[in-house]
Amino acid sequence: MKLKSAATAMITFLGLGVFANNALADWYFVHGHSGHVEQMPGGGSSFAAKAGGLEVKPDFDESTWIHYSVPTNADAAYGVRYVQLKFNILQSIDSHISHVNIYNGDLLVKSFAVNWNTPGYQFKTLDLKQIRTFARGLGVSIEINASFDAGSDVYSFIGVGADVVAKP
Repeated sequence: MKLKSAATAMITFLGLGVFANNALADWYFVHGHSGHVEQMPGGGSSFAAKAGGLEVKPDFDESTWIHYSVPTNADAAYGVRYVQLKFNILQSIDSHISHVNIYNGDLLVKSFAVNWNTPGYQFKTLDLKQIRTFARGLGVSIEINASFDAGSDVYSFIGVGADVVAKP
């Protein structure tokens, strides 16, 4: 009986040790419909906030930017290395997501040149290569480039988030 109690105590002790030493590591997401769509002058992209996210239909021969503000911890003891986008490309005949820019307030932290145009639900995780503090606020900007035949293309942005971790 004592052996069973000692084993249980050891498992409990080990379990508590794991929980006591866990560093903060939480994904903070914003819902896709909270994005702000910026269009070029005279642009005609259409967009609608829907229950599942922000639906964007890019216009012909233009660039459309969608901007997100992701909650972060401004404490210098915490930072972000990974940013994730969740989206669904419903149709992409002649358009693609071409850039994702990461900002600390108004300061560009990193720009990713991408070419995402495959239809379907997708998770894309971007690596900043080091843990960075976002004392001014984490901004994520996504560019969709469309050509002359993009009138029926549809993108649905479901969420944008960051993995907030304690700095080592």
